[in-house]
Amino acid sequence: MAESYAASDESRDGPSMTADLKEYEVQFFGFTPKSFIDGVHNALVDYLNDSIEVMEKYLLEEAEATSNPVSRECVREASDKLFGHFLKAVDKNFDRLESYLKKNLFHIPSNVLLPEDAVHWQDYSAKDDAKLDADLENLRQQVRNSLYVNARLRQWLQEAEVAQAQLDGFLLRVNNLHQILSKAKISDLSESIIFTAGKARKLKEQLNLVLEQNFRESQERQFTNLPAAMPSKLCNPNSE
Repeated sequence: MAESYAASDESRDGPSMTADLKEYEVQFFGFTPKSFIDGVHNALVDYLNDSIEVMEKYLLEEAEATSNPVSRECVREASDKLFGHFLKAVDKNFDRLESYLKKNLFHIPSNVLLPEDAVHWQDYSAKDDAKLDADLENLRQQVRNSLYVNARLRQWLQEAEVAQAQLDGFLLRVNNLHQILSKAKISDLSESIIFTAGKARKLKEQLNLVLEQNFRESQERQFTNLPAAMPSKLCNPNSE
């Protein structure tokens, strides 16, 4: 029976479909109609084979229970003939079923278009091509603009990093100054600076007063040391 099954399976293998049609069927149905139909046919053949084996076992048991036993070879030969007869009838009717299924159930209508092929639904004109080229050029320009903006942003980021490093150094010096002021027990730096600046201003004013007073005293001493009357020779150089 196994040999008959294999021969029957090979007899049903007609010309294979083209690869493109199979691929389209898989995309539309999720499987190929031939693989589905072959699976149903193989299941029917398996059921038929199991039924014949059960019948053969039953006949042997009944023959052993009677006074006229039948040989196992005779029962096996009759079972093979019966299997072949049923298999021929199954194949004949299943071929008609296969033809009906492929024509009416697993037929892809000509107006059905898969999403993958939607791009081929419409023929594009020269105007459409020009519009597509313009869109592509627009996208290229956007890409170039994006590259320029990214380059500028990277440059600004580098400048910001340099400024951040300078700010960190300034903050470090300020912290060091605060530590020095804390050690010097100066609580408020701004008040200390204002107080120191006021004292420096007062010292400057006092210094200016001292310098001005010293200058006046020096001038007075110079005038005091001058003679009361000039010599006659100095007053009248032509007297001689």
